[in-house]
Amino acid sequence: METALTWGRDHLAVIIAIVAAVLALIGAILSRAETRKQRRILHENLRHTVDTQSLAWGNQAIALLGQAAMFARTRKHQANDAAFLQQRINLMLALSTTVERGRLFFPNIDPDKKGTEKEGVYRGA
Repeated sequence: METALTWGRDHLAVIIAIVAAVLALIGAILSRAETRKQRRILHENLRHTVDTQSLAWGNQAIALLGQAAMFARTRKHQANDAAFLQQRINLMLALSTTVERGRLFFPNIDPDKKGTEKEGVYRGA
């Protein structure tokens, strides 16, 4: 027993270095696990954000299409042609903007095969 204590005192710096290295290794492993966990959480948050925004876009598109359908059905009841034309332009602009925004959520995966007769910007549409 006394020999072990003497050996421990003589090699105290080595023992401290080994313990420090083991603790550093454990810390590195725990840090890596936490980084992976944070990366998964970030990925899930991003996925949730995209899903939420695409659902909001879908709701907006449905509402806008309903508005356009009602606008078309009530054409004969609109007496002011200038107001009708202005409202039509606004509706067309809103529809065009909504379609373009949808392209951000649902990009054309294989643009070389779909819509090859169209210009590059309009392929896949």
